[in-house]
Amino acid sequence: MIIEYDIDLYGTKSLKKITNKYLKKLPEDVTTIVSTGSSGCSIATSLLLKSKRELKHSYIRKPCYRSHSCRTRNISNNDIVAIADDFIQSGGTIKRILNMLKNLNGNFKIKYIMVNDINYGNNEDYFRKLYRKKGIELIIVKWIK
Repeated sequence: MIIEYDIDLYGTKSLKKITNKYLKKLPEDVTTIVSTGSSGCSIATSLLLKSKRELKHSYIRKPCYRSHSCRTRNISNNDIVAIADDFIQSGGTIKRILNMLKNLNGNFKIKYIMVNDINYGNNEDYFRKLYRKKGIELIIVKWIK
């Protein structure tokens, strides 16, 4: 199953609408947004720009990207982290992010995963239970109906 956006994630008006939906569900204790890929980065950056409170963004490169730097930055001790992305397809992207964050030294807490929807056989309960075991709350934003 493939989900196509019914609105443009990269258009000004639609991105503002999407961002507002994420901001309404963004928990107050979050200090850092972590993302990967263009969709996650677009969402995270727009959250930083529209938020009325101070937030940081840490971008994790996909393995195939070449770069002058592969370090994950902007995560400090005592930060509360939310991972932001558009969908969970198979769970591979989130798993890669969690593994990368687990390898960082620091006293921060990965507390939330925020996505529009689950695109894996409507198996929301599976992912909720999987992340709950890790102490992470899955927040479904539903910006596409």
